[in-house]
Amino acid sequence: MDVEEVISQSANWSSAVICMVLGANPPMAMFEGFIKRVWGHLGIVQIARMTMGLTMIKFNNEATRDQVLETGILHFDRKPVIIRPWSPDLSAFRLIRSVPLWIRLQDLDLQYWGSKCLSSLVSTLGKPIMVDKFTRERSRVQFARVMVEMEVNDNPPRKIQFLNEHGQLVEQGVEYEWLPVKCKACAGYGHSMADCHKE
Repeated sequence: MDVEEVISQSANWSSAVICMVLGANPPMAMFEGFIKRVWGHLGIVQIARMTMGLTMIKFNNEATRDQVLETGILHFDRKPVIIRPWSPDLSAFRLIRSVPLWIRLQDLDLQYWGSKCLSSLVSTLGKPIMVDKFTRERSRVQFARVMVEMEVNDNPPRKIQFLNEHGQLVEQGVEYEWLPVKCKACAGYGHSMADCHKE
């Protein structure tokens, strides 16, 4: 492969997000209309259907993409829309098995708000994706907000332990802005047992 071309093509998609409605696969025209109503004012360059219910939305720039990612969880027909930045290794299987979750680290001491410290703290939960604008700019200091790609499980950790700069063990609480609903009947995500089609 021509490495330079691969790099330039990757850069071309750096302002894109990949979306998937958890527990549904709506018709493209319907979902595209929904996307345009929600994000149309931000400057959408392209909307394209991919495989396995994934939709790619490309924006004018990475700043707009980050703004979209920072909004939190969208709902389409009462089902959550998983949104994550495009990356060359993204697959539908990974998108379902692990989801991007916004977590809040309440009352985290300000000396740990650097990008390396935050990344190190949340890497015990999953793969750090991004820090929100308010955390990056330190304009809201009640909690640090970080998006983390996490394996979906029934009992996500509610605490992180780390050694501080004095070698003392510190316990930090973790709050999740949203967690996927798991059906007890079929073990699928995105709906409860009451809404399960297999029941």
